[in-house]
Amino acid sequence: MLGFKNWVFKSPLFVGDTIRLELTILDTEPGRSGRSGRVGRRFRLLNQKDELVQEGESDVLILTREDS
Repeated sequence: MLGFKNWVFKSPLFVGDTIRLELTILDTEPGRSGRSGRVGRRFRLLNQKDELVQEGESDVLILTREDS
């Protein structure tokens, strides 16, 4: 992971809560070498009542396939 951006804690999480993650791919950017790249992602955490409890963005560095 390359860090978190715009992370917001909307509501508290409690012991016993059930959370689910919605993950959206925002963008991709190939690296200069062609062997790696960056993927921009947006996270939304919702509790068992479908209330938004946290959201934010995080980039991740990935390796690409040799045949792509």
